[in-house]
Amino acid sequence: MCTADEVWRLQRGSEADCVFFQRAVNGGKRITDPGTRQGTWILAPDGTLLGRTSSRKPEEVRAVLEAALARWEELPAAARRLPEGVELDPAHRWEDSYPEGGLVLVGTVRDLSAEGLAAPPPGAWNRDFAWFSRAEVEALTRGLVPGESRAWPLLAERLARFHLVDNARGQTLPYAPAELRRARLTATVTARVGEQLVLRLEGETEALCEGPWRLGDNLWTPAGEHPRGIEARLLGRAVLDGATGRFSAFELVAVARRFGHTQNNGRGREPAPSRLAFHLTLAPPEPRVAPTFVALYDADWIVAPPVGTWNRSPEECGLEQD
Repeated sequence: MCTADEVWRLQRGSEADCVFFQRAVNGGKRITDPGTRQGTWILAPDGTLLGRTSSRKPEEVRAVLEAALARWEELPAAARRLPEGVELDPAHRWEDSYPEGGLVLVGTVRDLSAEGLAAPPPGAWNRDFAWFSRAEVEALTRGLVPGESRAWPLLAERLARFHLVDNARGQTLPYAPAELRRARLTATVTARVGEQLVLRLEGETEALCEGPWRLGDNLWTPAGEHPRGIEARLLGRAVLDGATGRFSAFELVAVARRFGHTQNNGRGREPAPSRLAFHLTLAPPEPRVAPTFVALYDADWIVAPPVGTWNRSPEECGLEQD
């Protein structure tokens, strides 16, 4: 079985699946150092390490997978299944808060050269998901009629803070509410076809961080200050089913100007202004991937993990180290 997961939790957490991963990739011991274990790991159900690579080159990953398959064939039957009584399901995952019946967008961002979209796409790009609950969508769309224009501040602000960010080349930081200069998205009903309402979307956002981190002590708290900013112009189209209150189509594009950098977003040598292109559209039902900054949404329908072990090292939790 192939799967993808966020490695920070696996290498720092204290739930059973985290402990399994740490011992499998760290010689049988819990991970206590600050290093990363990102990459491709091939593990047997009993924790036997069959192969690993941090390469993103398809041919190199394939070679490691083929070698791991050969080692798998040599394993005894007992190593090919979990020992009896072992349960690795975590107590909490952010995906548990998936907004059924709401709006789930998948967004892609890439650098935009001076030649615009006609230029060959760059090698670096990124993808993330944006979530809006069913109640939030109903509040935005309830009672819309042809010809009406309505502001969608909640959608605009969540996109501006967490999703229209400079992460094309790597991990970046979100913006605090006080760092939003503008966050506007207007939906205009341009047509009605049966129960379907056709909407034109238009807006603009601007966020600017000039001083200390404003979002409290959490997983994303950076070391030091990272002056940065981004402003974007948004255009799009959506189709809302008036009978169900759900979107059957949603597409939003944005051209943005950014400057500055964060610790891990690949702009350290290029903080000067440049342009980005964003594309957001309806996400498929699977896979259900939580947004990068879902823990900072501050929405009552997002279920946070219990206080304690999911994001702390064994040392912080007072647990055994091996």
